[in-house]
Amino acid sequence: MKNIIKLNHPAAEWVNGLPIGNGKLGAMVLGQIREETLLINEETMYYGGPKERSNPDTIKYLGEIRKLLWANKYEEAELLAKTAMAATPKYLSPFQPACSLIISFSGHQNNALPYLRTLDLDNAAASVSYEMDGASYVREYIASFDENVIVYSVTGTAPITLKAYLDRNPFDESSGRIDGRTIGIWGRCGNEGVRYFGCARMAVQGGECSVMGDSLVIKNARSLIIYLSWKTDYAGNSAYREQALEAVNNAELKGYQALKNEHQKIYKSLFDRVSLSINDVQTPDKYTDLLINELQMGNYSDYLCALDFNMGRYLLICSSYNCRLPANLQGIWNGSFTPPWGSIFFTNINIEMNYWPAEVCNLSECHLPLFNLLDILIPRGKEAAKKLYGCRGFVAHHNVDIWGDPDPSGAGSSSPFWPMGGAWLALHLYEHYLFTLDRDFLSSKVFPVIEQALIFFNDYLTADSSGVYHTGPSLSPENTFVTNDGQKAAICMSPAMDIQILKELFAAFENTCDILGQESNLRNEIAQKIKRLPEIKLTKDGRIREWLDDFAEADPGHRHVSHLFALHPGSQITEKTPELLNAAEKTLLHRIENGSGHTGWSAAWMSNFWARLKKGNMALKHIMGILGGKTIENMLNIHPPFQIDGSFGLTAAIAEMLVQSHAGYCELLPALPDAWKKGHVKGLRIRGAVTVDIFWENGKLTEAAFLADQDTGMDVRYGSRREKITLQRKIPVVFK
Repeated sequence: MKNIIKLNHPAAEWVNGLPIGNGKLGAMVLGQIREETLLINEETMYYGGPKERSNPDTIKYLGEIRKLLWANKYEEAELLAKTAMAATPKYLSPFQPACSLIISFSGHQNNALPYLRTLDLDNAAASVSYEMDGASYVREYIASFDENVIVYSVTGTAPITLKAYLDRNPFDESSGRIDGRTIGIWGRCGNEGVRYFGCARMAVQGGECSVMGDSLVIKNARSLIIYLSWKTDYAGNSAYREQALEAVNNAELKGYQALKNEHQKIYKSLFDRVSLSINDVQTPDKYTDLLINELQMGNYSDYLCALDFNMGRYLLICSSYNCRLPANLQGIWNGSFTPPWGSIFFTNINIEMNYWPAEVCNLSECHLPLFNLLDILIPRGKEAAKKLYGCRGFVAHHNVDIWGDPDPSGAGSSSPFWPMGGAWLALHLYEHYLFTLDRDFLSSKVFPVIEQALIFFNDYLTADSSGVYHTGPSLSPENTFVTNDGQKAAICMSPAMDIQILKELFAAFENTCDILGQESNLRNEIAQKIKRLPEIKLTKDGRIREWLDDFAEADPGHRHVSHLFALHPGSQITEKTPELLNAAEKTLLHRIENGSGHTGWSAAWMSNFWARLKKGNMALKHIMGILGGKTIENMLNIHPPFQIDGSFGLTAAIAEMLVQSHAGYCELLPALPDAWKKGHVKGLRIRGAVTVDIFWENGKLTEAAFLADQDTGMDVRYGSRREKITLQRKIPVVFK
């Protein structure tokens, strides 16, 4: 099957564009005819510089807030927290577009028929082709992994005349001629923000080219190429202007075809590691928006399932490979100077969901930018821990920016005062180790980061009168409870997710210490507190309790299902805990019956939950709901509005349906839906640094092939079958 998105019309707005990217640069291909806008993003273009936002009154009132919570005065505690704990100022600054490349074609007033706009996921290239007035035109677009440039190529059977310029309206500062074939735009992204320099270089065959003012002018060309680069001075990069010019120079010297070939070689070395076939489906000869419309009418589509699985892998490579910063709330595709929620890094689900498919889908390299963010975060997180809570170690709340700002963000009450962001991010380091068994990484990265996260909680945890230790003030993202006496609040002590994350983190730390033979005073000291944390409790009707007390949800169908962290992505609720597994299913059904899963990322999380519960048909039902109701014509997932996380969550869910390895063994086809009668998946990774290929017929496993990075043993399960296998490095073992 070919993985291709096909549309027969230009994008009506930027969000319907076709996304291309190379981690550092992203672009949306809208494909308009007469005047085309190519929307450009660059990973460090956030408005303004680092801020000092720690509220100096937090440490003064922390004890009082806790006393109010223990006295069940939740609304009073929340009001005090909103003043004493809220950051000053309250919000982080947003991610902004770098610029738009505006291309105006002369003589393109008439209808363009036939018209085709495509995104080729197999080769990471977009194209637009059309005919007009007896001539045919082809535009091609790549975000080069080789030379870090956006490349725009146009060929035609009639002469091409156009002008092009770079635009940041209404934030334009300086622009102009760089040389006879290059224009530039430069300035600063807000007060104390990054300094930037972008440039566009034209290369023309036939015709004439010149620079007028700050525009490229091309007349009567047979073909043309525009190379666009963008750099900033983020992290002290003083040579950003020279680097941008060097990139377009190198790209032009290499030439379009060589650049394209190397770009696709790099990309395919990542994308081609994994392949999925469902029911031998082939690429249909239909436009993608029509296929989505048919799905909305009730026509199931194997092709769209496989295409969206691959779309998530494509987007992860394009937004998080060989770059400095991780994919944000919109990946690296943002069309607004004031995007929803600032398009920053949300650590209470969204950025973690972005990276759920990284390891299992054989894209460990794409996980690394998330760890870069932790490196930036930890020094600021240590300052915040001391200033806000009087604690050692590091802390982060639910928002983080490119400067590593960890302080509570926002003016509401249901999201800012959650101290678990750093802990959840630290677990991603450990997951990377489990999939790679990179001992150096375990020693140099995993151990010190988890240790610093636990040092914070060792100081932060507080005991109640019975000697049980608690987190708090905290909350269950981003939900609100109603007490028996009618109080409505979010802030509380020891919400379920806090305790589940903390226990997961400590288990990772213990295992890390054992593997490394690392002595740790912290291990023994905090172990006593971890043993005295609250246990997972049930509501009176048998669901997982979201809060310490059996409170009612203000919104029973809330989009967050944080209290099921221990089911997914955690590993505390498994078949070894049947009562909790049953309670988790009741919890999930209760949420869904009351409307949960109405946002794209929430529905994707639901699919992962159902996969862990071994309910493949339910997982597929939610995937179909995402594709039919929360996916737009370019296969991007919408919250709404557009967020990238749902696309990544769906890819992770499909992988989770096919293989699981979180519970200490490898389970094959644990949640295979009835509709997937036949198929195979090749190249998935499982914990233990093993690659697996899985084949099935008539809904039953036919064989699985394992290939280990190093000698190891493994428990393998399929249905009721249990078998221990021995793997030798790089020697395939077939399980039938």
